[in-house]
Amino acid sequence: MIYLIDDNRRDQQKEYGCSYLLDGTYSSILKSFDRLMISGVPSLFKDASCILIHDSFPDFNSNGEVLQGSNRVAEKIKDTAKSKKIPLVLFSNSFIGLEQGAITELSITGINKRLFYKNLKDFLIKVNKDNEIEIKILAYGNNFVYKELESLYSQIASYINIHGIELARKNAATLVSLFGDLCNSPAKVEKEFSELNARLFLNYLDKIIKSFIRYGRNIYS
Repeated sequence: MIYLIDDNRRDQQKEYGCSYLLDGTYSSILKSFDRLMISGVPSLFKDASCILIHDSFPDFNSNGEVLQGSNRVAEKIKDTAKSKKIPLVLFSNSFIGLEQGAITELSITGINKRLFYKNLKDFLIKVNKDNEIEIKILAYGNNFVYKELESLYSQIASYINIHGIELARKNAATLVSLFGDLCNSPAKVEKEFSELNARLFLNYLDKIIKSFIRYGRNIYS
């Protein structure tokens, strides 16, 4: 079960176009809380597959009133999710876009709230369809592969620009192989790597990235 924990003050979920949260479209895979007492935290972790929490989620008293400056519930949830290695996503309007270095395989430690809700439905559709938690969708949308390709490209280009293509063929082959696998064209990428000069090879990789940005797939395979 995915748990969404957001105090949702000012009814922001409506503002972000998340009517599907209110009508229970994904109730089989998602439970939402806008109030939570610390006594209720342990029950979340009996079946949690992912925790999505407003970074500054406040504590509430028994009357449902905010306890200003108190975030014991949020801290308890974050600490437990990390210790149990449960995917954890922290969102807030205090984050501008995606915080640098915020995304790993198991967590997003800082994503803007509006961006989070923009991509939440696609994330839930993926879980519902494939039973797979892919948190990169929350950061980049469905077409997240191009971001990983950009990262690999940067590493490959940096090595080639410093050491040259010949040395790169010996020492950067693993990075190139990862790029080829990710763009579903390992044989073609390996062939171009072995035959093209540095400029033409990097141009080729750049075209693949632009293909993913425009079409969501590699059209140069």
